[in-house]
Amino acid sequence: MKAEEADLLEDLVLVAHRDAREKISRMVEEEMAVSPAAWGSRRGSSSRMQYSSALLEALITELTKLPGLGRKSAQRIAFHILRAGEADAERLARAILDLRARVMDCEVCCNVTETQPCGFCADTRRDPSVICVVEQPMDVLAIERTGEFRAATTSSRGALPVDGIGPDQLRIRELLARVRAGGVAEVILATNPTAPGEATALYVARLLQGAPGVRVTRIARGVPMGSTSSSPTRSRWPRPERSQGAIT
Repeated sequence: MKAEEADLLEDLVLVAHRDAREKISRMVEEEMAVSPAAWGSRRGSSSRMQYSSALLEALITELTKLPGLGRKSAQRIAFHILRAGEADAERLARAILDLRARVMDCEVCCNVTETQPCGFCADTRRDPSVICVVEQPMDVLAIERTGEFRAATTSSRGALPVDGIGPDQLRIRELLARVRAGGVAEVILATNPTAPGEATALYVARLLQGAPGVRVTRIARGVPMGSTSSSPTRSRWPRPERSQGAIT
């Protein structure tokens, strides 16, 4: 078997395995996210509370709204908070309130920050002539964890066309402004290797067509097809010099 065929087979197996796990997780979460009233009706008593404390029940209900948390996980977290000391609970509450009050989008790269510009954009060790475009701030963190990427980054804050996101909702104006300001030699499109990610990469590439002296490339396939940029490890994330080449 050729190396290329082996890599493709490995990617297909990884995608199938991930899809199966996600399907099972969704089924479990849907089962565990049944409302207390529904659980009561299954027992023949729809008016009976599932917990002895309405406050505990309210906290568990709010926690189940977080991504990736089913009812059992929310229940474990709620009881952990209940058993924790008052100071620990206050620190958690304060951290959430401070996050909402003080964290904002960077005016340059659209990453999350408490200062303008963010620490990444203010880092003089970075190469401002190369900009890496990702979908979400979490993808920026994934790149930074590898320690291999010293280019500037920017987040489009979404992909086309999912969750009602259209071209006007993407944070592309900031990227275009940086390119028009000059000094940019290459824009590497590192959106996720999914259908929405590919559509977004093509859309951005077309917007950048004709930009003088700017080369638009796609990140190398170090990420299995169908996965996301936030998933690769240090060893699997491609180096910038392995970009696939210009997009036409």
